[in-house]
Amino acid sequence: MDDEGTLVVRTSTQVPFLVRDELARVLGRDPAGVRVVAARVGGGFGGKQELLVEDVVALAALRLAERGDRRPVQLELTREEQFTAVPMRHPMRVSVAVGADADGRLTAMHVDVLSDTGATATTGPR
Repeated sequence: MDDEGTLVVRTSTQVPFLVRDELARVLGRDPAGVRVVAARVGGGFGGKQELLVEDVVALAALRLAERGDRRPVQLELTREEQFTAVPMRHPMRVSVAVGADADGRLTAMHVDVLSDTGATATTGPR
C-alpha cells in the first residue's frame, strides 16, 4: 500500500492491466486504487498471461494495512512450487506441410493445430 492507499503490486506479468482489473474485481476495489508494476519480462511460455498468485499477496497486504502495517509483502516460489502452482504454455500438437516450386519459393502451406486449452484457461484459442 502506498501513502495514498493505493494497492501496489509488483509482479512479473505480461498482462499488467488484466492483473489490475482482476485484482480490483476479486478484492472489491476500484481499478484506480490498484497499481500493477510489471518488470520487463522475457518469454513467459504461458505462465505470465493471467492472474496467478498476485491475489494472495494483495490480500495479505490489505489485511496488514487494516492493522496499520504497510510493510511490503513478498511471495517467492521455489522452482518446484512454480511448476506446481502456475500454469505453463498450453500443450499443443502442430503439424506443418509446405510446398515449394523448383526455385525454392513456397507455394503452399497446410497447418494443423490441436491446442489443449482446458476448461478454465483464460488465454487459449477460443
